[in-house]
Amino acid sequence: MNIVRVALPVPIPQLFDYTAENVDASDVGRCVRVPFGRGEKSGLIVALSAAAEVESTRLKAVLHIQREVAALPADWLELVSFTARYYHAPLGEVIALALPPGLRRADAVAGRDADPLLALAEAGRAAL
Repeated sequence: MNIVRVALPVPIPQLFDYTAENVDASDVGRCVRVPFGRGEKSGLIVALSAAAEVESTRLKAVLHIQREVAALPADWLELVSFTARYYHAPLGEVIALALPPGLRRADAVAGRDADPLLALAEAGRAAL
C-alpha cells in the first residue's frame, strides 16, 4: 500500500496520511486534492511512508495529484519546514501561505482536463 503524508492548511500541527495509487518519490512536493472532513482540501505531499500512523481501514484515497505542474524543490520544502518549526506554526498553514494563490484552493488542484474559466466564448471563437 502506498501511503503519502500530506500537509493541509488546518490549525493542527500534524501531517495526514492518505493512500495513493502509482505514487513515487518524484511526487514529493506536488499539490494534491484530498477528502477532509465533509469536504475536500488542497494540500502538499511532504513524504512517502511504508506504514500509516492510523489503522489502514481509516485511510482515504488521494483524489488527484497535480502532475501538470513541477514538484516543489526539496530546498523549498526545507525552508517551509524550518519556518514552521521556528514560528511554532502548523506546517500545512505555512505551506499554504508560501504557495501561489492559485494553488491554495482545492478547486485549483482538479482532475479536469480543461479549466472551464479559460474556455473560449462564442465571441472569442469568432475572433479567432
